[in-house]
Amino acid sequence: MIDIGRIVMIVFLVFVCRTASAQTSEFQSGKDSYLDTHSMLTQVSQMTTTQDDNHQKVVTGEEILSYTKKGISFNYDSSMKVSSEDDPEGITIKIESELSPMVAIQEYRSAINPEDVVSTLIEGLKNALIEKKVVVSDMSVTDASMMILSENRSGKSVDFVIKGLRHKTSFFAVPASNRIIGLIFQYSTDDTELARKQFETIADSLAIQ
Repeated sequence: MIDIGRIVMIVFLVFVCRTASAQTSEFQSGKDSYLDTHSMLTQVSQMTTTQDDNHQKVVTGEEILSYTKKGISFNYDSSMKVSSEDDPEGITIKIESELSPMVAIQEYRSAINPEDVVSTLIEGLKNALIEKKVVVSDMSVTDASMMILSENRSGKSVDFVIKGLRHKTSFFAVPASNRIIGLIFQYSTDDTELARKQFETIADSLAIQ
């Protein structure tokens, strides 16, 4: 089985740092699990912000930048920070706001069902919350939709409350150019309008070659 849960740790670490006390204990994964959470933690800790020719200003007078790497391109608000990591399975790109909105894009080069990607990511997020002993209330999973790669895509959203603050994390997986592209859109609901604007900029411009 391939590891299709690498991206979960990225999302998990972002909201834990913002809403709960970060802990230093390592994650342990089951032998039969898709998720190698310890290696994911190592991968995220080694991710560095790129400051190279992958970035280019595309709208004069507006703070919108473009990013291109390994056939994945998109526009994004210049207030966000982009980092990336390569591994044998594909590239992982994280676009993080100064506030709660965060987008993660990850490619899966191995043959796999998009629905399996979404369901495994959701289970990985739940398991990470349990492993970290984060107190979560009022969790629900609902259908989600978003325009991605010029089509209305179906996915799933997980809503939950941590320390009185509601978070929403949406998961999508779409086939593109003989691979699967997984996407996660996460924010706290007090940043809903900012998240909508930043997410639309990325999703509307996303292109896969």
